[in-house]
Amino acid sequence: MRVLVIDRDRAALAHTAGLVRGLDHEVHTASTDVEARDKLGVAIDVVIIDPKTSGVELIRTVREGHRQPYTYVLAISKQQTDAEIRDAYDAGCDGDVHGPVETIDLRARLAVAARIRSAASPAAAAPKAPPKVVAARPAPAGAKPASAAEAVTRSAAWANMAANLAQASATFLTLPGVIAPADHAAPIVFASGILLSSVESELEARVTLGLDHRDATALAMHLFGESSDELAADVLGEIGNIAMGALKTSFSAESFHFTGSLPKRLAPADVAVFGASGQFVESFCVRLADARLHVRIGIASTKNQIIDMMKLREGMVLAKDLFNARGMLVLAGGTRLSSTTADKLQRTLPTGTTVEIAAGT
Repeated sequence: MRVLVIDRDRAALAHTAGLVRGLDHEVHTASTDVEARDKLGVAIDVVIIDPKTSGVELIRTVREGHRQPYTYVLAISKQQTDAEIRDAYDAGCDGDVHGPVETIDLRARLAVAARIRSAASPAAAAPKAPPKVVAARPAPAGAKPASAAEAVTRSAAWANMAANLAQASATFLTLPGVIAPADHAAPIVFASGILLSSVESELEARVTLGLDHRDATALAMHLFGESSDELAADVLGEIGNIAMGALKTSFSAESFHFTGSLPKRLAPADVAVFGASGQFVESFCVRLADARLHVRIGIASTKNQIIDMMKLREGMVLAKDLFNARGMLVLAGGTRLSSTTADKLQRTLPTGTTVEIAAGT
């Protein structure tokens, strides 16, 4: 994008311009009103301006006469009063960052500007090509899957798993999503684990999602406009929810029905252990703009467990339909128990009743 930086402080001007240039944008600079109005005579996508003195008038100039479909205006706040910042917004400012500007804040703001620019472009209205579908892995001629887990890994749902997860995450974050080979160069700091159980097939899938500190911070800035460890963890949790829904939907389309619980936060040390479960394990990255989401999924055949009803607890998944002493259906197989439901079953079922639950729950 073409970015015009306007600042009377030449040292600050050079600093901000250097950051913009480092993010691979075309940079123009101005330190006076005359220079700024001259530079606004060409097509500019983003204006970064110190709104002190005549800065507010320059913002109005951008809004009233610039030729671009939409020019994003970012104000640099340097000890401005609330009234001065309010005046900048009233004049047509789109956002503000604290000075001196930092790369992570600038990257997030310019990403917003790029999305607005893309939406304003006529090309944005053009129909999008359908997502590329990957065919299921071919099995040897005449060979039958040795297990239900192997049957899943031969399916189109498994072959398309990475693409579906990338598309769902990219749609949620409004960022381009590209599948890349597994890359663990930077240490995982934020991690989320997803447990999926297929009662009828006696299968368990474990998915881990991980971000290093830099990428988690960048995604939090992109989504919320600010960042903290809590917000970074929230972003990963939301991606986990989206990923779980995408996986369940794609597997269900091929009659592999999985039940999932809410993603849980993992300590970095637990990532490898949680995600390595299974006879079949795959790892890959989803590149979301400059951020890398690390994904590991393992799937395994399991055996359901038969336990005494007094051991029922929240989170367990019934493996088979559960009937009372009269033969009436109480709960269907595949139901995930709440604490209330577990207590109710313990009160109503005869003493000594055994219940079959899915493994791993």
